[in-house]
Parts: sequence; C-alpha cells; structure tokens
Amino acid sequence: MTSCSQKTNDETDEPFIIVTFSLAGSDDVRNMFPRNYSIFENGKLVLYTEPERKLKIGRGAPVYETQLRKEEVEKLKQLIEQIIFGYLSDHGSVDGRFLYIPVNLTDESKKVGGLNPNDPKFIEIADYVFD
Repeated sequence: MTSCSQKTNDETDEPFIIVTFSLAGSDDVRNMFPRNYSIFENGKLVLYTEPERKLKIGRGAPVYETQLRKEEVEKLKQLIEQIIFGYLSDHGSVDGRFLYIPVNLTDESKKVGGLNPNDPKFIEIADYVFD
C-alpha cells in the first residue's frame, strides 16, 4: 500500500492525528477526563489523558500503547483525506460529549469537532480510531 497523499510527512515525531473524547454535562467528576488517541506515521497508537481543571492526573496515570497494522494506518489516512480535508468544517451542538480531531500533515493542519458533533463521516473517523 502507498500513502494516500503527498501531504503526509513520514519523518515527523508527532502524531498525525489525535482523536480526543470527553463527556459533557453532569456526571461523576472521575468520568470527566479527556481520552486522547494519538496515531503516529509508524502505526504507534497511544491512549492517554491529560489533567483537567476539575481532575488532577497523577504521575503514575496509565498510558496504553499498541502497534497498528500498516493497512489500518493507510485506511485512516484515506478517511482523513476524503472527510476532514474534503469538506468538513468546525461544527458541534450543545449537549452530549466533546469530540475533536486535529490532523497535522506536512502542508496542512485542521481541527474539527466540538460539542456533540453528529456528522456521520466525522463519527466514522472517530469510530475507526476507537476500534
């Protein structure tokens, strides 16, 4: 398989996509932390969280790492190219959950998402990363 775009920079040490999910509304404060799914060019996926104003994250907070197959990374790149850079703009509604997808490529970066986004193609990318 080959990359779906010449925009992709295989030499970067930063993730090319981070999908961030967190709950919105009222819930136990222990459930209100963001979950970040970072994916790198080499297929490394890192699931981690960061401190929030209401919740302190200790130094020993777990970080999950796994290796994706090359086909999975290429499929994600194709989804990004078609959906994120194809037509989506920043959007959201007023309840539910926060969901953001910043994408960083060599020539272009874009962040889409917000509070309870419901575009089916946007959700397709998020679900693909979550799975």
